[in-house]
Amino acid sequence: MLILPDELLCLITSHLPNRDIKNVRLANKRLRSTSTLRFERVFLSPSYKNIEVLRAIAEHIEFRNQVKELVYDDARFAKYTVWREGEVLHEWEDERKPTSEFLLKCEKNLSLVGGHVAGLVRARTGADPKPDEVLMEFDDNVALYQRLYEEQQEIIDQGLDVSALGDALLAFPSLERVTLTSEAHQLGIHAPRYPTPLIKSFPPSFNYPAPWPWSGRFDDHNAISVKPWVEVKNCWRGFSLVLQELTNCERRIPAFTIDVNRNTTGIAHQFLVRRSPELVNLEKICENLERLDLAINIGQCDTFNGFRHLASGHLRHALSKAIRLRYFSLHTSALARDIKGFGDSMADDFTDALRSIPLESWPNLRHLTLSHFLVRSENLLRFLSQLPPGISSLEFVDIKILDMQWAELLEQFKTRLHYEGRKPHIAIALSQEVASRKIWMRSEIARFMDGGENPFVVSSSGNEIRRGFGTVRDDFDESFEEPWG
Repeated sequence: MLILPDELLCLITSHLPNRDIKNVRLANKRLRSTSTLRFERVFLSPSYKNIEVLRAIAEHIEFRNQVKELVYDDARFAKYTVWREGEVLHEWEDERKPTSEFLLKCEKNLSLVGGHVAGLVRARTGADPKPDEVLMEFDDNVALYQRLYEEQQEIIDQGLDVSALGDALLAFPSLERVTLTSEAHQLGIHAPRYPTPLIKSFPPSFNYPAPWPWSGRFDDHNAISVKPWVEVKNCWRGFSLVLQELTNCERRIPAFTIDVNRNTTGIAHQFLVRRSPELVNLEKICENLERLDLAINIGQCDTFNGFRHLASGHLRHALSKAIRLRYFSLHTSALARDIKGFGDSMADDFTDALRSIPLESWPNLRHLTLSHFLVRSENLLRFLSQLPPGISSLEFVDIKILDMQWAELLEQFKTRLHYEGRKPHIAIALSQEVASRKIWMRSEIARFMDGGENPFVVSSSGNEIRRGFGTVRDDFDESFEEPWG
């Protein structure tokens, strides 16, 4: 390998992950000079480790110029009561329940990796535990988790992550996107979506409840969804502080993304009820945005008040300021099966949510994604007919059409939607029994729009895909792909 010219060595190592580049750089001085670590993404959370690494990259004259994305991890550690040795836990002792939940969640983690701590080590490192490796016991897990929680609260109390975020927005000259996420530890601790410096620093056998914030499917979801925003906004602390710092920032950051990985969660709909400080700040940053990905938790599945709040006009007013917008995605926490039995009168409230999107204010829009929506066919067709002529791609993820099936609606797309420019690429995704797995259709729809066979057939049981059409993909595993049917 050393006989190769430097230019070729640089090209080869540019395709390696950082983990391998670190090993290559240790080999000799020449490989160190031709193997450059890449830091296109940095992480921040109320964690000393994440703040330390962020500031180290910001102070490095070479690495700081590489950073294009800053991810704020809003998944906070919860407070658990320590399970003292020899202490008997009873289910009626409420103050002891958190510790029992800690144990149950740790057991669930192990069930995903073969039932043993060794499986957790193997999933994280790709190798079996070393013969002399000391695996962490339950008490060790609780003690480390407790320390992480205390450090987190200390940082929040002192606002250290807030000041670090403000500094970081100015420190990285190539920064293009700020991402706020609830999904850093998902699908689970054995396969985190975002391997932050903190997560990578954990001992391989560390077993802990994976934080999943923002009141998703569980944990008082319904109770929180009916309270005023001012009473619950601390659950979405990262949302508030990221918007505030972006508003205060002296430079223009062109992209803001809320990443929930299509999960049934998002920012609480209550912030849309009136002009909350967060909605005002969102309106301010919209003036600079070219890309915006929003995820809204629309509330209890028996009322879904969030759909009404989407249509209230406050969000539309804020989004109308995004006159530079080229890419827009709007996801809600609704599931089609939850709204299947609702009557027409209630459904009308839900389908009005399309009114929150001011297409007339976005002449430069190129891409649009709608995810987890309930629509009437006529409303959707009218909405799509207003798209700007430069639109190049459309995505519909788990869209429930109230009065028509996709087989019929695609025919309407073909005959009623006439685009001045070239036809936009259309993608449709429908969930399977495993929520993270969806059947995607892209090329099949393109062929249909050009005169090919409709990938859907009308069925009494709902949307039915023709055999041999569609590809199954997994939201948590980018490598997973198999033909449908």
